[in-house]
This record gives sequence, structure tokens and C-alpha cells, in this order.
Amino acid sequence: MNEADERRQRLLRFAFVAAAFAVAAVRLRQCAELPANSADLVRHLLYGLLVMDQGMGVAAAPLGTLSDAWPPTPWIGIPYNYPVVALGFFTGVAALAPTMFFAKLTLTAVEATNAVLVAKVTEER
Repeated sequence: MNEADERRQRLLRFAFVAAAFAVAAVRLRQCAELPANSADLVRHLLYGLLVMDQGMGVAAAPLGTLSDAWPPTPWIGIPYNYPVVALGFFTGVAALAPTMFFAKLTLTAVEATNAVLVAKVTEER
């Protein structure tokens, strides 16, 4: 490889790393914002907290029947209708830090891991 090719490779590597840091900064900022269109994350965290407190059976009951503390929402009368893996994931998230920021940060980390795995499988960035 000649010097021009090496220089181009370094420049591309630098651009990739700079872009990755810029995307990470934007995503971190977005983790600090409340979701605008969905309260599903709140639902997942509430069920995660309830599973830790009362066990897996609580997922069969709608949140509206479990407590009067939550305001009426479109999903308050529906039992947990996501796969059990999602419930386990959000129970773990709720056990570590039951906050919207941490849940969104964790989901961002999962997405970043998926991107790295896809890059490894396809051998392309």
C-alpha cells in the first residue's frame, strides 16, 4: 500500500470514529428526553417493578387492576402482551435503575451492539 492509500485509510477511519462519537452524543441527549409519542416504556418499567415485587404472575393482570395510582392510559386495561423475554429484560433494567433514562440508554446499548454484530457478520461498516 502506498502512502496515499494509507493516508486515505486513516482519514476514513477518523471520519468513522468522529461520526460514531457524534451519533453517540445525539443518542445520549435523546435518552435524557421523555418519549413524545409512546408511554410503552413506562408500561414495561412498571411491569418490571411489579414482577420483582410480586412475581411473574402479575403480567397476566392489567395494570389498572393492580393499582389506582396510575393515570388512565390507552393500555391500562390490557395485560402484558409482549414476549416473556421482553418482560425479563425490563425486569432486569428496573432492578438496576427504574428510570426512563437508564431504560433508553440500555436500549441504545443493545442497538449499538446489534450494529457491531451486523458489521462483523457482513464484514462492512
